[in-house]
Amino acid sequence: MYTPVGSLYRFGPFQVNSDSGELWKNGNRVKLQEQPFRLLVVLLENAGEVVTRDDLRHRIWRDGWEDGIFCEQPRQIDAEENRPAGAARY
Repeated sequence: MYTPVGSLYRFGPFQVNSDSGELWKNGNRVKLQEQPFRLLVVLLENAGEVVTRDDLRHRIWRDGWEDGIFCEQPRQIDAEENRPAGAARY
């Protein structure tokens, strides 16, 4: 479960500020590249809803799209949070 407060999202030990582009875990800042961060924000903004590939393509990868990129971005988020790929809890 997450709690949105304006541009601030909280879920589990994480806090995301979509305005400043910051991701925090247990009070420690987590470095995340721009596109994986934008993907995380889109998913948080649409929590509980299906987000289509086309929607993601238009909102995140406006400059170009490769199918491999779609699979790689969630792996980068997992890696930054030090967990095995696909072991997401949220």
